[in-house]
Amino acid sequence: FASAIVFDTNTKPSVYWWQDFWELSEQRTDSHNTEVAIKAVMKELNTFKRNSPVDYSILRNASIAAFKQNAPMDFDQFITSTFVNYVPTDPAITEKLVTVAAKLKKLPTEKNFDSHFQLVPAAVPFRRRTVPLTDEISISYEEGMPNLDEKIWASRTTDGKDVILIEATAESSKRFKFKQLGA
Repeated sequence: FASAIVFDTNTKPSVYWWQDFWELSEQRTDSHNTEVAIKAVMKELNTFKRNSPVDYSILRNASIAAFKQNAPMDFDQFITSTFVNYVPTDPAITEKLVTVAAKLKKLPTEKNFDSHFQLVPAAVPFRRRTVPLTDEISISYEEGMPNLDEKIWASRTTDGKDVILIEATAESSKRFKFKQLGA
């Protein structure tokens, strides 16, 4: 059995050549590439979970948002825009961020996925994130939303209470008692 590696840069693969003429079978689909790549990225991101939960949440959400687009993926460009250009909220992880970005660049070879492919948003297995706030309260949000830090953020009242603020519609905010911030 001989093997052949065929690359097709067209948005829609030229099926005639690989299926009819050459009778080849596709080894890595766009769906496979999307799922394997995002899972590998998430695994590397776990290194930030304990040291900087804020940066972990921001980078996780940004990565999922990037993979949920219906667009071509250039994995090196994704790493540059999401990780290399990222300014962490915790400066202590700056060096670790450089190390993780270098590891991410090796993933296509190590995890056997293409570095250029068409994203398949349905292949991203991350949908909803639930974060426990207290023993009685958790919040849940759709992963991959743009500008997460402008929609959900932490603050502290003047009397020292830690609070989570969530941007809400006027209708949904009517369901809770109003308190002036700082009180």
